[in-house]
Amino acid sequence: MTENTTDEHRIALETILSKTKEKEICIPYSNVSLAFPGGPHPRSFDIEIIDSASIKKWAKNLGWHAELDTKTQQAFPNVIFTRVHQATQ
Repeated sequence: MTENTTDEHRIALETILSKTKEKEICIPYSNVSLAFPGGPHPRSFDIEIIDSASIKKWAKNLGWHAELDTKTQQAFPNVIFTRVHQATQ
């Protein structure tokens, strides 16, 4: 995946978060992994592991908390974004 493609996915993810009025939103693992790829996933050739440090830092800068949905036993759990405060610029 190229850096430009990753940037495009991050912009799309940021757009989703900025347009929602909800305090919490779930985004599919596969979408987030395109924006924050962290290397090969042991259970898939098509989906990468999410770079958790990068997604958490990025989300925090936008006023969100990001974490995997640990309530499910899925190989690719949704990523839950919870609004915590206004974005920092």
